[in-house]
Amino acid sequence: MTVFTVLFSSLVASALGGPLPMLPGSAPVLALQASYSRSDRDAVFRAFQAVLGREPSSRELRHYTGLMSDEDWTERDVRRDLLRNDDYRDERRGRATTGRDDSGYDRRGDRDSVGRDDGDSDRRGDRGSVRRDDDSGSRRDQGTTQRSDEGSGRRGGREASQRDSAPKLTQDQATQIVRAAYRAVLGRDADPAGLSAYTQRVLRENWSQAKVEQGLRDSPEYATRVVRAAFRAVLGRDPDAAGLSSYTQRVQRDNWSQAKVEQALRDSPEYKSKHR
Repeated sequence: MTVFTVLFSSLVASALGGPLPMLPGSAPVLALQASYSRSDRDAVFRAFQAVLGREPSSRELRHYTGLMSDEDWTERDVRRDLLRNDDYRDERRGRATTGRDDSGYDRRGDRDSVGRDDGDSDRRGDRGSVRRDDDSGSRRDQGTTQRSDEGSGRRGGREASQRDSAPKLTQDQATQIVRAAYRAVLGRDADPAGLSAYTQRVLRENWSQAKVEQGLRDSPEYATRVVRAAFRAVLGRDPDAAGLSSYTQRVQRDNWSQAKVEQALRDSPEYKSKHR
């Protein structure tokens, strides 16, 4: 005979004026009739059946009906508390493959609809926020990358357009540009090999005279010219082999100007001995 049967029989017996039926261990359950309402007891039974798939013990029934009566707990509060119970976690691990108890009741659905605790809701909310933030960040990054690529493409397109729209030079015009650059930087006419190479740069890559001059300043000939001019200006002579090699490397490697080479020569013992 179940607890439900005892309760029902007690009510019938009371109405008929007969003795109350008793079962071993049922006295505590019947004693609760005097203290707690039937609706509270029914709510506790429903919560236990829904969450744990069993009836509450006398102690559990007394505990939860007491909370409903004294602390204004609802059936939902009982279910939420049972979801935190070790019995529920053990039951869930034992039936993880189906998510249902022997009666076919889907406790996961009940938990989702009724028994979600605030911590679970917050965690799911946090995960959802993180995913949304990550998605938003990814979209922003993609948008930034796309805009950057588009900007690079537009710049490249403009440069190509400018090169294409630049006036085409004739062979004679390109040659004149190269000759003028040689005279300005190296103080001489262009040799055939240099003239041919730089003229092709002007025609094919639209090099200006300034760019040709920069190319010539990067040459060993220009560095040697700078060092020779500095030696003549400061020491009044051509550089010796060691001095020429050392200062030429400074001009090419460290971008020393003629003025800087001259300053270094003024700090030399030779210069100081001449100007005591």
